[in-house]
Parts: sequence; C-alpha cells; structure tokens
Amino acid sequence: MRDHFTSTRLATQDSEELSADDKVTMVTAMMDGLRIQSLLDPGRKTLHLMETLMKFLAPDENE
Repeated sequence: MRDHFTSTRLATQDSEELSADDKVTMVTAMMDGLRIQSLLDPGRKTLHLMETLMKFLAPDENE
C-alpha cells in the first residue's frame, strides 16, 4: 500500500501533498473505524464506505 501511495498524488484541501505514511495511516484508521462501527451496530452496512474510499484514493484508470 505504501508503494502505491508513494506514486499516487493525494493533495489536502490546502494543496499540501500527503506522505505515503500519512495516506496509509488514514486508510488504516478508516478501516479500523469501520470495523468498530460494524461491531457496535452489526446491522449497519459499512463495506460500501470502504469501497468508496478506495475508489477515491485509487481510481480505476480504465474508467
């Protein structure tokens, strides 16, 4: 994941680039949070949120 994020541009709102470690930390935090949410509320669907995040971070170049 770090290799991918090193070569993928992800700018913050103020146009500062994030490091690969920052990007991996953000994705890991999101995954951990979604796991916690699914444990707290097993009926809540969270997979689509992770899929949306991954599409944002690594868009399909074929689309």
